[in-house]
Amino acid sequence: QWQNQLKQFGYEKPLEVTAKEVEEASASLRMLQFELERIIAVNQLALSHYAEQISRYKELSLRMNELEREKQAILKFMEEIESKKRKVFMEAFEKINQNMQKYFSKLTGGGAATLILENPDEPFSGGIDMIVQFPNKPSIVVSGASGGERSVAAVAFLFAIKDFTPASFYILDEIDAHLDAFHVSRLADVLLEESEKAQFIVITLKPEMVNKAQKVYGVYERNGVSNIISAKFLEVPS
Repeated sequence: QWQNQLKQFGYEKPLEVTAKEVEEASASLRMLQFELERIIAVNQLALSHYAEQISRYKELSLRMNELEREKQAILKFMEEIESKKRKVFMEAFEKINQNMQKYFSKLTGGGAATLILENPDEPFSGGIDMIVQFPNKPSIVVSGASGGERSVAAVAFLFAIKDFTPASFYILDEIDAHLDAFHVSRLADVLLEESEKAQFIVITLKPEMVNKAQKVYGVYERNGVSNIISAKFLEVPS
């Protein structure tokens, strides 16, 4: 029987082998048989499953690439918005700063004031400081000024914003409450000058303001009722 099998494999004569070679051949045969059994046990649906997974992988890859492109487009849009926001802010800041210097000088009779960004490189990451210099005084941060000086700076800042976003009329409720007579008079002059561009309704208790008003109305209380009287009318100086 073995000789017939050998002939089938091309061996006409019996092979001369040792017992050791037979043992090694048997071991190799058993190993090959074991490997064959493992191959036979492989999932026969693996090929179709593989095709499904490849299709799913390609689909997810395309979607992931699409999402990445959308992400980059959104990031670019955000950068453009941030750049425009910074540009608009800086233009407004510079304009208001110029207006601030103009009105502070008028209100103080020659003083100087300027707005400074705490973080010029990242303006939205810091605040804004105001440096003021009243006539014959050193420059200081406005937080270190007196109450009256801070009030003057605040009024100048309000007028600076007013010029940036003008309106038809303004109501100022005791805006001069913490100003001394000199600065009230200077403020009245500024209001008289600005009245050519807009109407100002000022509530005040200061005679320096009343004396330079174009129209004055007095308000008094009687029996729990407010009454209004026209005190005087002034012509605008030519």
